[in-house]
Amino acid sequence: VVLRIAQLVSDPRQLAKYHQTAAQICHKESGKLDQALQYYDMALDNDPTIVWAFDGIVEILADRQDWPGLERAYRKMIFRLPKEGEVETKVRLWGSLAEIYHHRLQNVAEAITAYEATRPSFLPRTIPAKIAG
Repeated sequence: VVLRIAQLVSDPRQLAKYHQTAAQICHKESGKLDQALQYYDMALDNDPTIVWAFDGIVEILADRQDWPGLERAYRKMIFRLPKEGEVETKVRLWGSLAEIYHHRLQNVAEAITAYEATRPSFLPRTIPAKIAG
Protein backbone atom coordinates (compact mmCIF):
# COMPACT_ATOMS: atom_id res chain seq x y z
CA VAL A 1 0.00 0.00 0.00
CA VAL A 2 2.78 2.43 0.93
CA LEU A 3 4.58 1.88 -2.37
CA ARG A 4 1.37 2.33 -4.34
CA ILE A 5 0.89 5.70 -2.72
CA ALA A 6 4.55 6.52 -3.43
CA GLN A 7 3.88 6.05 -7.14
CA LEU A 8 1.48 8.99 -7.00
CA VAL A 9 3.96 11.35 -5.35
CA SER A 10 6.36 13.61 -7.24
CA ASP A 11 7.94 15.55 -4.37
CA PRO A 12 11.33 13.90 -3.62
CA ARG A 13 11.16 14.52 0.14
CA GLN A 14 7.69 13.03 0.40
CA LEU A 15 8.71 10.11 -1.81
CA ALA A 16 11.70 9.52 0.45
CA LYS A 17 9.39 9.23 3.46
CA TYR A 18 7.29 6.56 1.74
CA HIS A 19 10.40 4.60 0.77
CA GLN A 20 11.69 4.98 4.33
CA THR A 21 8.42 3.59 5.68
CA ALA A 22 8.55 0.64 3.26
CA ALA A 23 12.17 0.01 4.28
CA GLN A 24 11.31 -0.02 7.97
CA ILE A 25 8.45 -2.46 7.42
CA CYS A 26 10.76 -4.79 5.47
CA HIS A 27 13.55 -4.37 8.00
CA LYS A 28 11.77 -4.50 11.34
CA GLU A 29 8.53 -6.36 10.67
CA SER A 30 8.93 -8.79 7.78
CA GLY A 31 12.69 -9.47 7.90
CA LYS A 32 13.16 -8.83 4.18
CA LEU A 33 16.55 -7.23 4.64
CA ASP A 34 17.67 -7.07 1.00
CA GLN A 35 14.44 -5.34 0.11
CA ALA A 36 14.84 -3.02 3.09
CA LEU A 37 18.30 -2.04 1.85
CA GLN A 38 16.85 -1.16 -1.55
CA TYR A 39 14.11 1.00 -0.05
CA TYR A 40 16.48 2.73 2.36
CA ASP A 41 18.71 3.47 -0.62
CA MET A 42 15.79 4.85 -2.62
CA ALA A 43 14.79 7.05 0.31
CA LEU A 44 18.31 8.48 0.52
CA ASP A 45 18.50 9.02 -3.24
CA ASN A 46 15.44 11.24 -2.89
CA ASP A 47 16.43 12.93 0.35
CA PRO A 48 19.96 12.37 1.71
CA THR A 49 19.08 14.20 4.91
CA ILE A 50 17.00 11.27 6.21
CA VAL A 51 19.64 10.12 8.65
CA TRP A 52 17.58 7.25 10.06
CA ALA A 53 17.45 5.65 6.59
CA PHE A 54 21.23 5.51 6.53
CA ASP A 55 21.18 4.18 10.10
CA GLY A 56 19.02 1.31 8.85
CA ILE A 57 21.52 0.47 6.11
CA VAL A 58 24.39 0.56 8.60
CA GLU A 59 22.51 -1.66 11.05
CA ILE A 60 21.73 -4.33 8.44
CA LEU A 61 25.20 -4.40 6.91
CA ALA A 62 27.00 -4.33 10.28
CA ASP A 63 24.81 -7.15 11.61
CA ARG A 64 25.75 -9.16 8.52
CA GLN A 65 29.38 -8.15 8.99
CA ASP A 66 29.33 -7.10 5.33
CA TRP A 67 32.28 -4.72 5.65
CA PRO A 68 32.80 -4.17 1.89
CA GLY A 69 29.08 -3.41 1.56
CA LEU A 70 29.26 -1.04 4.51
CA GLU A 71 32.27 0.71 2.97
CA ARG A 72 30.33 1.19 -0.29
CA ALA A 73 27.31 2.49 1.63
CA TYR A 74 29.41 5.11 3.45
CA ARG A 75 31.06 6.25 0.21
CA LYS A 76 27.71 6.50 -1.53
CA MET A 77 26.26 8.47 1.38
CA ILE A 78 29.20 10.89 1.43
CA PHE A 79 28.79 11.63 -2.26
CA ARG A 80 25.01 12.03 -1.97
CA LEU A 81 25.50 15.09 0.19
CA PRO A 82 25.77 18.51 -1.43
CA LYS A 83 29.30 19.72 -2.14
CA GLU A 84 28.78 22.77 0.04
CA GLY A 85 27.65 22.55 3.64
CA GLU A 86 26.85 19.49 5.76
CA VAL A 87 30.40 19.71 7.14
CA GLU A 88 29.69 17.97 10.46
CA THR A 89 27.86 15.14 8.71
CA LYS A 90 30.68 14.68 6.21
CA VAL A 91 33.31 14.66 8.96
CA ARG A 92 31.34 12.01 10.86
CA LEU A 93 30.84 9.87 7.74
CA TRP A 94 34.50 10.11 6.68
CA GLY A 95 35.60 9.25 10.22
CA SER A 96 33.36 6.18 10.30
CA LEU A 97 34.58 5.15 6.87
CA ALA A 98 38.17 5.45 8.09
CA GLU A 99 37.34 3.18 11.03
CA ILE A 100 35.85 0.59 8.65
CA TYR A 101 38.94 0.66 6.46
CA HIS A 102 41.26 0.46 9.46
CA HIS A 103 39.55 -2.05 11.74
CA ARG A 104 37.30 -4.12 9.46
CA LEU A 105 39.04 -4.16 6.09
CA GLN A 106 42.63 -3.78 7.38
CA ASN A 107 43.31 -1.27 4.61
CA VAL A 108 45.59 1.25 6.28
CA ALA A 109 46.22 3.33 3.15
CA GLU A 110 42.50 3.94 2.58
CA ALA A 111 42.01 4.54 6.30
CA ILE A 112 44.63 7.28 6.24
CA THR A 113 43.02 8.87 3.19
CA ALA A 114 39.61 8.83 4.88
CA TYR A 115 41.02 10.21 8.15
CA GLU A 116 42.70 13.00 6.18
CA ALA A 117 39.35 13.91 4.61
CA THR A 118 38.11 14.81 8.10
CA ARG A 119 41.06 17.01 9.05
CA PRO A 120 40.29 20.35 7.35
CA SER A 121 36.80 20.39 8.80
CA PHE A 122 38.06 20.08 12.36
CA LEU A 123 40.36 23.09 12.12
CA PRO A 124 38.90 26.39 13.25
CA ARG A 125 38.95 28.94 10.44
CA THR A 126 40.89 31.39 12.61
CA ILE A 127 44.05 29.27 12.92
CA PRO A 128 46.69 30.34 10.40
CA ALA A 129 47.74 27.59 7.99
CA LYS A 130 51.35 27.64 9.26
CA ILE A 131 50.24 26.84 12.79
CA ALA A 132 47.60 24.31 11.74
CA GLY A 133 50.22 22.30 9.93
